[in-house]
Amino acid sequence: MTRCSLRLLLPLFRARMRAASLAIVIALANEFACATSPLPQVVFFDTANVADREVRLGDVVNLSVLPAQWQTEAARIVVANLPRCCKANQLPTARLARAARLRMPGITPWMQGNDIASRTIVIEYGTRVAEQQAPAMTRVHASSCMRIEHPVAAGVAIRRDDIDPSTVACGNEAVRRVAYSRDTRVVHAAQALSPGDVVTALPLSTLARVRRGEPTMSSISAGLVTVSRTFIAPRDEAIGRLPLSETPSSSGDQS
Repeated sequence: MTRCSLRLLLPLFRARMRAASLAIVIALANEFACATSPLPQVVFFDTANVADREVRLGDVVNLSVLPAQWQTEAARIVVANLPRCCKANQLPTARLARAARLRMPGITPWMQGNDIASRTIVIEYGTRVAEQQAPAMTRVHASSCMRIEHPVAAGVAIRRDDIDPSTVACGNEAVRRVAYSRDTRVVHAAQALSPGDVVTALPLSTLARVRRGEPTMSSISAGLVTVSRTFIAPRDEAIGRLPLSETPSSSGDQS
């Protein structure tokens, strides 16, 4: 190859090197952005009830933001043991989160929210969710139950489609635990629920219309014009409640 040919190829070589360098920089920037993007944080319930003195993470936290393959294991982590003297106990969520992180370090990125350090949760044992003093809950007879129709992971909101609304006698069946969130006014599974399991009869108004992270739609009408917007639900929403905030999805607006 002659010196003249090398001179002709040199600018092309430099251009390709610059393009390759730029591609590497962009790839590294994307990886850095993904690594530093804040992950969604778990949400502690305001109140919870447990069957015994052992408190597991699934009793007190909505774990739906964790990777699906980790949710069951995380829900079983024992984060506290309640004293025998008191039926109702107020515990700082920071203490419960610290215990969970020590036993399962992999969930730490989802348990670093600022609100965790400043909140407390009231935990009772030996009571059913229907007996808790929650404004949206109505008291039901302890012998009334409802049957689960679809699997619900621990810490995940129970939807209307997940449960048979007709009440049945609890009988001698093991009544599965559920937890009520005052923040979302939605009932969550405190332990993994399978089809056929029974839970205390629940008011339909406490079941989820849509779960956090699921696509949903809101519509606004003005005269003959109706504008519908599809977005990702930022939180669990109870039946009959309108979303309080929206995170627009890529689908945009429709009319």
